[in-house]
Amino acid sequence: MNAVRRYLPLVLLVGPALLVLGVLALYPVLRVLVDSFFNVDYASGHRLFTGLENYRAVLGDSEFAASFANTLQFTVAASVLEVVLGGALALLFARAFAGRRFIIPLAILPMMLSTLVCSAIWRNWLNYSGFLNALLAVFDLPGVQWLSDPHLAIWSLILVDVWQWTPMAFLIILAGLQSIAPELYEAARTDGASEWQCLRHITLPLIVPQIVLAMLLRSIDTFKLFDKVYALTGGGPGNATQTLSTYIYDTGFRFFNVGAGQRRFGADAADLGGTGVGQRVAVDPQGGCAMNTATSSSAWRPVGLGRQTALWLLRIIALILLLLPCVWMVGAAFTPTLERLDHPLLLWPHVPTLQHFESVWASGIGRQLLNSVLVSCGTTVLSLALAFPAAYALVRMRFPARLDLLFLMLVLAVKLMPPITVAVPLFTLAKNLHLLDSEFGLMLAYQVYTLPLSIWMLLSFVREVPIDYEEAACLDGAGLIQRLVYIVLPLCAPGLVATAIFVLIAAWNEFLLALLFLTTPSRFTLPLAVAGYVTENGIDWGDLMSVGMIASLPTLAVAGYVQRYLLRGFSGGLK
Repeated sequence: MNAVRRYLPLVLLVGPALLVLGVLALYPVLRVLVDSFFNVDYASGHRLFTGLENYRAVLGDSEFAASFANTLQFTVAASVLEVVLGGALALLFARAFAGRRFIIPLAILPMMLSTLVCSAIWRNWLNYSGFLNALLAVFDLPGVQWLSDPHLAIWSLILVDVWQWTPMAFLIILAGLQSIAPELYEAARTDGASEWQCLRHITLPLIVPQIVLAMLLRSIDTFKLFDKVYALTGGGPGNATQTLSTYIYDTGFRFFNVGAGQRRFGADAADLGGTGVGQRVAVDPQGGCAMNTATSSSAWRPVGLGRQTALWLLRIIALILLLLPCVWMVGAAFTPTLERLDHPLLLWPHVPTLQHFESVWASGIGRQLLNSVLVSCGTTVLSLALAFPAAYALVRMRFPARLDLLFLMLVLAVKLMPPITVAVPLFTLAKNLHLLDSEFGLMLAYQVYTLPLSIWMLLSFVREVPIDYEEAACLDGAGLIQRLVYIVLPLCAPGLVATAIFVLIAAWNEFLLALLFLTTPSRFTLPLAVAGYVTENGIDWGDLMSVGMIASLPTLAVAGYVQRYLLRGFSGGLK
């Protein structure tokens, strides 16, 4: 009885989050492992045990081998390029200069766009009659089959990913630069060190954790590649851009060969294990989010007018490369169709028009906008309601047999897990519970993405609440609920807001589960609407860009806040 009374508060706080993760993540993973030894007909429920035959078949499948090679090529090339270019940008923007606080939020705009919106922009730019080939024609260069050439298609996808996610690596490494004490540079210069020696012997060694973290995060994300392939190439030409995620989608859903679709899980689990170990080395789960207020402005030797001009020129070039596709999207949304066809390089129309917004609104985009608002807000509320009590319990309460570490490992594993690996059992579970094609079912499914993110973010904010406040309240007779509501919750309000914004963005931009769970157009969310425009024949680019603008406004509105939080978190949460 004493044990029940002792652990009942712990169960009440952690139980709901554990139940959701168990049902939506742990059960599907176990189901995937079991079903990979069977051929399953979900229509009739018939199951035929095949042992290792599915694994033998997949290892001998040339399409699987091509998918694995493409995924590996994409992961390595995109991750390395993003970290290298992100590091170069961080060094370029680390120095204090006029307007820096406004320019950095502009530089991260590509990563604030959803993958489908980025794909929409680059679907035009990489089209044979699109922006890039029109630019080549200005210099009398021949057009390039960016997406139709089997040798160029994968590199075109890499280009799109590098453009979108280099700003993430930039922010991570910039946070590391800002956390370096200026005194180190002053001491080195006193000893006669040059700027190159300072960079080589001080800067680079001290930002190694940020470089490793950026590489791990981008490797994990690029390994899951699905949205860009779906929207830009469909895996073609041939299987030149087929990835492991699209391979699973094709075999598990498009052809509904469930045994074949799920035998692929082993390789994804191996990737999950490898990256998980690396991330535990690079990220300090006990680290807070206290920002090191030292800036990099004093970390560099003052430069002359010529070098200042060169730095500004490089910054301007970097901003143009990062922002030009975004500027083109806005301009195309207001450009009449005939004018855009006559002038493919036009960034802003002579006479702006709202005809494209009127067209997409008449097609029902308003309903899809409302669906996205409802699903995103509902997902955010549900995620915070489950994550906050669990985060509090993990920080403040004693777990038996160190089960808190086991729970944290589960949270981290779910956070790193490619969602496509559990898509089939999650789909069938939702079907059996009659949750398919419903907003509430989608909100529950989104917890696979958002609940681990929420718990991980809230841990650091709960740790920052002084335990002395709660001890004083206990002396005054306050119970657990009173301490949570009147002490911890108000002090964690900034953290809850930050977490809510990140969860809202994740739910707003999510595509894969919406694609699997929703079948009725009136229930579609905005990413599905964008995908519908991107993949249809005879694309009206003005309509597509106007939908992209509507889908991007909420995330672009909080770009500055996201930039400040990420800089704060990456500089305070690393060691």
